[in-house]
Amino acid sequence: MGLTLRQNMAPRRMQGRTNATMRTINWGALPIGFFLGGVLGMVIGIVPTLVVGAVGLLLTALPVFFSPVRSLREMPPPVEDH
Repeated sequence: MGLTLRQNMAPRRMQGRTNATMRTINWGALPIGFFLGGVLGMVIGIVPTLVVGAVGLLLTALPVFFSPVRSLREMPPPVEDH
């Protein structure tokens, strides 16, 4: 649903840039998470690191929970290019 919503909200001429930005954010966070997970695993141990990771994963839902996206019941009309 996220991809469809982004495609409807972004003008056609900006969809490539929008997709590239989202991929950079999502894929760019992976090496940072790998590094932090490794450091935490060495400092506090494996099980506490997994707990920290699980809590962090749950926290990623908060922006969506508090955004207007949660109240959408149908797709908005596509944005028109000018």
